[in-house]
Amino acid sequence: MRDEIEDPVLNLINSPIPKRLWHYTDLEGLRGIVNSKQIRATDIKYLNDKEELKHALALAKSMLLGMLPSRYKGTYAEGLVVDTFDSVFEQGPLSSENLRLFTASFTVNGDQLSQWRGYSRGSTGVSLGFDFSTVREYSAPKSAVTFAPCVYRDEEKERLLHHSISGYVGPVLDLALHTADIPTVECAIDEIQKQHPELGEEQATKKYWEQLEKGRDQVLGLSLNAMSTMLFHLIGLLKHSSFEEEQEWRFVFPIFKDMTKPPKLKFRSRASTLVPYIEYPLSGTVEGTESFRLKEIILGPGSQDEIAFSAVRAFLDSLGIKDVLISQSRIPYRPW
Repeated sequence: MRDEIEDPVLNLINSPIPKRLWHYTDLEGLRGIVNSKQIRATDIKYLNDKEELKHALALAKSMLLGMLPSRYKGTYAEGLVVDTFDSVFEQGPLSSENLRLFTASFTVNGDQLSQWRGYSRGSTGVSLGFDFSTVREYSAPKSAVTFAPCVYRDEEKERLLHHSISGYVGPVLDLALHTADIPTVECAIDEIQKQHPELGEEQATKKYWEQLEKGRDQVLGLSLNAMSTMLFHLIGLLKHSSFEEEQEWRFVFPIFKDMTKPPKLKFRSRASTLVPYIEYPLSGTVEGTESFRLKEIILGPGSQDEIAFSAVRAFLDSLGIKDVLISQSRIPYRPW
């Protein structure tokens, strides 16, 4: 329990889920979501924040460099730490070749003017309120899917990244010392000769390098795996502070290169490009019965009040959906 309490990354990805989380969309989006009981999770590289992943990775790299003691600057040790770190994102488990992240976004605020303007055709759409309170109870243990709030404040990002990286830096620096620091190497060889007096200097030196080579992959592997796992959960949640008003919660779905049964990739058009997405079911099991997670609909402040209300209610009734509360935005705004 102590480790869990002190692990800020684990605490973040297990944040208590709000009673309602909202998704802004236009009326066509409403029709598609309710008909299919699914929501689209978009490839993170195609979101409105064009620096999304670059922001997270730049912060991680800056944090790493800041954690290196000054005496290692410009040395082999610094090169080993940085090169090994970069390999995780260039050809390792978090590289674009091996991993793609897809996200579906929600917010804690179901009636916010900036989001009406940004995501519901100038406030004429809807805000959909979902109940995700049981979503973690029915996911597989140690699921790779993350459902958590985004992090905007720089001090919180730094705390999370420091925790993720700190366990990596120490072991790799120690490995570098035992590889390139002459006094450290000589001391280690002397210790081998003390433990094995029958070995000459040449034999002790050979034994030292054999031991170091044998342990190198294990040290790097364990350190990188631990760091990669934490960064894997974080990189889809760290957003620029200018987006803080959105108070976003995200599902982050990974597609790995070696997945045996990856989700089916689909595409929608946007301006001059095609946007990849996957679909996520919005039904959950409650007391043994499958239930649609949609519980509320707020009509945008730019909608035609009574006409829109009646049309949405008739649409839900046509699909046999009776338990969704419909209301009108309280914001006194008209887009014309």
